[in-house]
Amino acid sequence: MGDLVVHAVFELLEMRTTILSNCLSPMPFYDALRRAHELKHVCRNFQSTMTYIIHQWFTLCGLELDAMNTCVKIYRDKQCAWSIDPNPHQTEEYKLLREHAFWADVLFDQQGEAFRNVHWINQLDWYRHPQTTEEMTRQSFQHCYVCGTRCKTVINSSTMYPPLQAMRNSRRAVFLHPYLGEVMPCSEPYAEAAKAPCGCTQHFIARTILPHTHGDELIESWVEFREGDYFLCPMVSIQETLQEKHLINFLRAASDEPWFTLRLMRLFAMRPEAVQPCRHARMRRKRYNDSFRVSLPLFAPAIDLGPDSSYAQVFGLTDKAMRRLIGIGGRMRKEERLLIEHRNHD
Repeated sequence: MGDLVVHAVFELLEMRTTILSNCLSPMPFYDALRRAHELKHVCRNFQSTMTYIIHQWFTLCGLELDAMNTCVKIYRDKQCAWSIDPNPHQTEEYKLLREHAFWADVLFDQQGEAFRNVHWINQLDWYRHPQTTEEMTRQSFQHCYVCGTRCKTVINSSTMYPPLQAMRNSRRAVFLHPYLGEVMPCSEPYAEAAKAPCGCTQHFIARTILPHTHGDELIESWVEFREGDYFLCPMVSIQETLQEKHLINFLRAASDEPWFTLRLMRLFAMRPEAVQPCRHARMRRKRYNDSFRVSLPLFAPAIDLGPDSSYAQVFGLTDKAMRRLIGIGGRMRKEERLLIEHRNHD
């Protein structure tokens, strides 16, 4: 009889949800989420129940992160960059922000770094919010957006000044998409300086910090249109990273391909109207110059960030085709270097 009652109880979704939620609630979120994914494989009923519970967590996560972003904006208005309170952690704005920071603590600020630095608190709303339950899970497990596991990218150079090496290893991955993202006007104190000569307010696409991802996984570049042609110009470090070298090799091999210019032209066409040069600039000059900045990984990221979220995707290439062009460009640059050395020797 008892077994029949238990079976009848677990046939009801509401009862299963209540019982399993109560079992998971005392656990830290990381452990509860890991356990929930394990329970999905027990049986079909458990799979539907745990999927429902994880989706409920995801919905709550989105609501709370939106509330936290509102608190960050209130805090930023109070603690302006040019007049920071000497005791910012004692303010009512900080306490309100801390009340809504649970999901930041368990997803992208697990070490509590943001709340140890006033300027980092001001950038809390830059962190990427999970868009799916899968992304929420992988953020909680501290997976790198580019490689899909715990990020192992570490700068270890015997020729680099140790403090500089430590700074490079603490770099956050600032992702900047060519055309996707929140469009924002330049705010104070930069609004006046950023105005176009005609007086129009300039807008920009907001950047995003990818949690648990090393800054050297992304490469920053300028996409430029000047003198009637299109260019991709990487912003390389003093000591080039491996990813930057790969991108330079790729550009050496691909820049003469017929599709290269067309793919860059497409990016300009897809950018929101608000971030395009204003109509006064287009009317003044028949041939105007335009440029924008991107910060992307070389290959398609392991955690989906949308279309054109890597240089390979921008140029419509598979990872295999991208590596082939990187190899060709590397050999071309080596031959050019050897030829120059030979001429100088003669």
